[in-house]
Amino acid sequence: MLVFDFFDAKILIADDEVTDYRWIHDALTREGITQVSHVFEPEYVLETARQLNPDLILLDLHMPRRSGLEILQDLKGDLSLCYGVPIIMMTFDSSKEVRRAALMAGATDFVIKGFDSLETVQRIKNHLMLRKLFLEQLRRERYLERAVHRQSLQLDSTYEEMCNRLTLAAEYRDDQTGRHIYRVGLMAEFVAAELGFPRERAELIGMAARLHDIGKIAIPDSVLLKPGRLTAEEMATVQTHAAIGGRLLSGSRSEVLQLAESIAWTHHERWDGRGYPQGLAGKDIPVEGRITAIADVWDALTHERPYKPAWERERALQEVFSLCCKHFDPEVVAAFGRVVEKGDEAWEMQVERTVARVHPQMVLPLDPTFLS
Repeated sequence: MLVFDFFDAKILIADDEVTDYRWIHDALTREGITQVSHVFEPEYVLETARQLNPDLILLDLHMPRRSGLEILQDLKGDLSLCYGVPIIMMTFDSSKEVRRAALMAGATDFVIKGFDSLETVQRIKNHLMLRKLFLEQLRRERYLERAVHRQSLQLDSTYEEMCNRLTLAAEYRDDQTGRHIYRVGLMAEFVAAELGFPRERAELIGMAARLHDIGKIAIPDSVLLKPGRLTAEEMATVQTHAAIGGRLLSGSRSEVLQLAESIAWTHHERWDGRGYPQGLAGKDIPVEGRITAIADVWDALTHERPYKPAWERERALQEVFSLCCKHFDPEVVAAFGRVVEKGDEAWEMQVERTVARVHPQMVLPLDPTFLS
């Protein structure tokens, strides 16, 4: 089990208001996070960040003379400084437009000042955990590059476990068994193979697909776990997880994480162009996103969620087929149909074998609803 120690994490707060700084500083101190630095003047944010080399930056959206979005562009422009460093925007303005502008400008997350210090600190700790995983993976990649020189990096069980644990950090919040990620990944692998991808590529797509919802780590529990229908504002909040996930996974030299970044961004795009976050249509949507979209919807339909019971297999199949040429690529729908038609207990057992290999403590009785 990976244990994360946040006490040595360095945090930079850029805010011109002393009271706002004290609010978040005191909340972090109570959690034992004491290496917290502060900069009041927007002109000195970039210089201070370069000197400090922080693990996370909290940036006020409404700074004097220069807006937080302008400062964000300065920070994002320094790749050596901000590579893998979460930047969280802070403001009193909770409007959907402001949130969307901050996230699309490159912010990793968005918090409301003074609203809920416990939730804010927990989200900061989540991002610090991702930061530590990122640094651990970066050290591992550099070691392998030195060891094999110019040879391609080979994924191994440790690398796969890191990907799985990264995903489970978010997935455990609305899937206590963690099996959703494996079912989606396995279905994506099957569909890719049915479309004619080589075995190695299909397996890579399947592994990357497990990370499709990593952006949910930034969605409040009050929204993510809400029973019943979401409001329009809550739905807009949930929809930000695609862009957040894409940004969390961006910048890696790993092939599987590059695929995972593409999938995180595009698994909610639609064939007819009515999806999100970019409104892509048709084959402008990367094929790995089109594949994961149908795998994700199938699993959501056939399994219980906080807002709905599980659907019967035939009803779920009819729904998927009815969305052909609307939500889904017709070629992917056809391949998916062939996969489901071939489904048998041996295939279902692959989910359990993967779980047993990576997380033996999670082994439970076989879920009979995956394909049959």
